[in-house]
Amino acid sequence: MNTSPKTWQTISAVIFFVGIIGLASFLLSSDNVTGAIAKAGYWAPIFLILLKISTIVISPLGGTPIYFAVPALFGFWPGFIYLVIADTLGYLAVFWISRTYGRKLMNRMLSEDQLAWADKMLKHMGHWKGLTIIRVIFAPFSDTISYAAGLTKISLKEYFWATFPLLVVHVAITNNIASHFVKDSSTYLIVVGAMVSISVLYILFRKKLKKLFLQAEK
Repeated sequence: MNTSPKTWQTISAVIFFVGIIGLASFLLSSDNVTGAIAKAGYWAPIFLILLKISTIVISPLGGTPIYFAVPALFGFWPGFIYLVIADTLGYLAVFWISRTYGRKLMNRMLSEDQLAWADKMLKHMGHWKGLTIIRVIFAPFSDTISYAAGLTKISLKEYFWATFPLLVVHVAITNNIASHFVKDSSTYLIVVGAMVSISVLYILFRKKLKKLFLQAEK
């Protein structure tokens, strides 16, 4: 029985998201969440940062559930700082990978529809103003945008300033929303579960969604 790479990507993503919600549920039911995190020491934030970076570099994985799990694990401000660091490193890594290895590696990391969409947007990403506008309008495709930006002539400095302020705003908003839900564990788990479900559904039907989007753009 031959299993396609896309099938394995979907299976991996589902396992990943189930793990996230399972971890959140376990920690919220713990008598001493803070103590459990403190016991892990510096490994806890390092693991979080590496996990979040992986969701950016590996395109099928979505990082939204992580945003909603972090306040329960670390609190608002530590979680905010860790997520900003992770997102910054993740988007810089994607830009570097694309700029260094070019189209060949992008063909492995992105789907055909993502590549087609990226090709269509390339002409708008050659300077920081265009990249900023693309990031604001097409925020859900931030990883694809970062891969595509690496193929343009935009400088690392321009790329950074078109990316960093927006990711800070995004982290602040999601972290603030998630922090309110942490006060009610049952509601919090429902929200995390909803985020996981939406992410999994997007992965399962992303090809059809991208086709509809591309058709609408024509």
